Amino acid sequence: MPTTTETTTTTVETPAPERPAMTLDDLFQRVQWVLWRLMERDGRPTKVPFTVGGRHASSTDPKTWASYDRVVKTYETALSTNRKYSGIGWVFSPDDPYCGIDFDDCLMVSEGKREIKGWAKLFLNLFKATYTEFSPSGNGIKAWCLA
Repeated sequence: MPTTTETTTTTVETPAPERPAMTLDDLFQRVQWVLWRLMERDGRPTKVPFTVGGRHASSTDPKTWASYDRVVKTYETALSTNRKYSGIGWVFSPDDPYCGIDFDDCLMVSEGKREIKGWAKLFLNLFKATYTEFSPSGNGIKAWCLA
């Protein structure tokens, strides 16, 4: 009489390796900051980068970037003059370990509060160890994370 052999398979769930958390302080350490001014280009509002010296900055030329402290000081000084900037920004570089994601139009206003739309919550939950902020438009969220 033939015999049967039973095989038991056990599935063990291995948790994903924990990624190191990233903070805004990590970005403060790098000399990759610029001022920016909201300007119209081709009929659309665009964030145009500027150096601390008031000239156009380049997103690909590190010589036009400055430290966070210098950019903040220039921004604060500009508030009291006619040279107005819309904000300060950080420039991604192939030499840094970061990447960024813009979640455009992911916010809705409900009872006077901004709420994240369902589709965006799914993605943002994947990026818990990141630095996030509201985009200048107020309609989106920007996330920075370790690449």
